[in-house]
Formats: sequence, C-alpha cells, structure tokens
Amino acid sequence: MPIKPSGIQWLGEIPAHWEILPMKKLCSVIKDGLHQTPPKVDEGVKFISTQHVRNRTIDINKATYISFEDYQAGHPKIAPIVGDVLITLVGSIGFAAILKEEHLPLSCTRHVGYVRPTEQILPEYLLNYIDSAIFKAWIDNNISQIAQPSIYLRVLATHTIPTPPLSEQEEIVACLDRESKQIDQAIAKAEKEIELIQEYRTTLISDAVTGKIDVRETSAVETTLTTAAI
Repeated sequence: MPIKPSGIQWLGEIPAHWEILPMKKLCSVIKDGLHQTPPKVDEGVKFISTQHVRNRTIDINKATYISFEDYQAGHPKIAPIVGDVLITLVGSIGFAAILKEEHLPLSCTRHVGYVRPTEQILPEYLLNYIDSAIFKAWIDNNISQIAQPSIYLRVLATHTIPTPPLSEQEEIVACLDRESKQIDQAIAKAEKEIELIQEYRTTLISDAVTGKIDVRETSAVETTLTTAAI
C-alpha cells in the first residue's frame, strides 16, 4: 500500500489515499454540557457527568435527573442526539461512547463534550480513534492544568484525524469488532481460570488447617496443585 507523510510529527506516515482532517471539519457540532448544574428532580431528563462514561458505554442507570424545562433552557438549539459521540473533557479525560436511542433525552455537565460526526466519518470509527493510543498520547500533550486536567473544545476542534474513505472505515470498524470480541472472550476465559484457581486455594487452605490434608505428604498436595493449574 502506498504511503505518504502525514505532515504531523506525532502521527508519522499514513496510507496515500487517506486524508488528514481537523475535528471541526469532520463534526458539525462540537459542544460541551451545562456550565451550571440545574436542581435535581425525581423524574425528568437524564443528567450525566464524567463518571457515567466508561468503557464505551453510558451508565444511565446511575444518572440523576433534571427537569425538562431546565434541559430545554440549557440546550436551546443543539441538544445531544442519536449518533453523537460523548467524550470526557475534565478529570478523567478521553473516555467516549456513542449516544443511542435509549439514552435520550440526555443532558450533561460541561465536563462532558458531545461531537456530531458528518457524513465524512462514521461514529464508530471516530469512537475507535478516540480510544486509540495515538489520541491518548495527544491528550497527554495538550492537557491544560490551570484548575484540573482538561481539554478545551477549541483545542479538540483543531485536532487532526487520519480519515480513510467511508468504505475503508467500515472495514476497519468491522475488523476491530471481530478482534475485540476474541480478546474479550480470551480475557473472560482467563478470568474464569483465575477464579477457579483462587477457589481451589481457599479450599486447600481450609483442608490444610482442619487436618483434611496430611501436609507431610507434600507430593500429593503438589500433584493436586499442578492438576488445578492445568
């Protein structure tokens, strides 16, 4: 595959047919949430902050609520919609998730931003890019430390993103989905094996201290441990 210099030191070379575009050209909306937190109510519009956006998901079960009137006042023109990508901007920076129908209506604090991908970039591709080591490294080099660690919207808007054609974006997203599922399955299997070994250790300790195992016969214990490890 032909490659070309990206013109960006931290990015290096990219495929020759890819573009380098700033976020403000790839997203029609780049906004943050409410700068003043409205009073909480028992029912209404879901209201989240940075702690609700983790691991590509939005934990709406732990969201608080604000009134619909405060929601309309806080987002008079551009409220978050399906397909927007949320990104945490303050404190724990760089966590992201895609808004889905079940999340709406939704509002957020100013510590959470939302960007609206245009037809040039898939929300899923943008989410993967935000979750990449390259973007995390860029964040580390552009954090403001005036009050607490944060990324300003104007800085985010100028950040340039390697952008392949849409068809290739779809292929990249599909490939990452497949590989991620395999990795998740491997992690789940390893965690189960660890859990079983820990359970065996607990049982072994109980049996040893209650005399159910004769520890003088160490070969028997070692054999059992080896079998459990396998």
